[in-house]
Amino acid sequence: MNLFLERCPGKIVGVTGTVGKSTTTAMIGAILERARSGTGWWHGEVWLGGNIGKSLLDDLPRMRPDDVVVLELSSFQLEDVERIRKSPHIAVVTNIRDNHLDRHGTLESYAAAKANIYNFQAEDDWLILPFESGVELLPGGWGRRLRVWRFGVDDTTGHVRWAWPGESGRVLEETEVRLAVPGLHNVWNAAAALAVSRILRVEDDAAKTALAEFKGLPHRLEFVRELGGVKYYNDSKATTPDAAMTSLKAFDCGVVVLVGGSDKGSSFTDLGKTLAARAKVVICMGVTRDRIAAAASEARGAAALPRIEKTTDFVQALSLARRLAEPGDVVLLSPACASFDWFKNYEHRGEVFKSAVLSWA
Repeated sequence: MNLFLERCPGKIVGVTGTVGKSTTTAMIGAILERARSGTGWWHGEVWLGGNIGKSLLDDLPRMRPDDVVVLELSSFQLEDVERIRKSPHIAVVTNIRDNHLDRHGTLESYAAAKANIYNFQAEDDWLILPFESGVELLPGGWGRRLRVWRFGVDDTTGHVRWAWPGESGRVLEETEVRLAVPGLHNVWNAAAALAVSRILRVEDDAAKTALAEFKGLPHRLEFVRELGGVKYYNDSKATTPDAAMTSLKAFDCGVVVLVGGSDKGSSFTDLGKTLAARAKVVICMGVTRDRIAAAASEARGAAALPRIEKTTDFVQALSLARRLAEPGDVVLLSPACASFDWFKNYEHRGEVFKSAVLSWA
């Protein structure tokens, strides 16, 4: 990533955060591609890559200064940026929550790695941050900067909210956005994407149309099928407790959730509370199954639900979920953990889940 950031001639939009960065990156890409195919586009080509799955190093010879390059950037990719002192023109942080403590050691060190996305910006660059807790962990004095957008979602209306610097001070605005993908967290992702589109002078109608047509990414609350009145969702990308908690909140029905995997050192206390409050059945699997089951059981107390089960292999977990789900329920794979105990990566885990569910008669 350092090699690319040093050499990229285009205008870089960088997206990082604990959850939502892949979807936000893809939303930005969808908006810019639609805008590029219409009228009023004054940039060049649109490139999408980074942690979302594609290195753009081989494309460097074809890039031009007026191109827009949208990069998803992980903490791993950002922790070495200080060596080159280069940050994107537009830096987006979706949120800062507990993650990757097995690598970074502390939440503060993790946030410090994320902060490299803006630490080396120039005065005419932009920083986009959420209206939510966690950003206070970000170092670097961003609160004293002038070109900072804030984004969020109104809890009452569900509308996107922004605040940005105008000629006469901070400007506040609220707008409605319609999405095909479920969950309030995706409205937050859309709010960040729309902030980028505003800075790049994309027409609102084009941006909102692109978001309305956006179908989401694989392994992120991906609808697989409905069978016997039960809907199955693949959320294998939810590799942190916060991500799984966010996905659980997207459903207002009975949820049979499959959780657990390899251990990244995260606490499961809050996850246990969310499971106790929102799940109908909790099927715990993988290395972390005992810890998650204990957290959910403690939070449940003497209540009858959720039902808590532990399994020793993935096939057993899937079979149990199918058997316990009733018409009107959702079966949700949202592990809250990494996948390396049983799988190559979260994509492999999600594909195994989808293949099994699609094979059922």
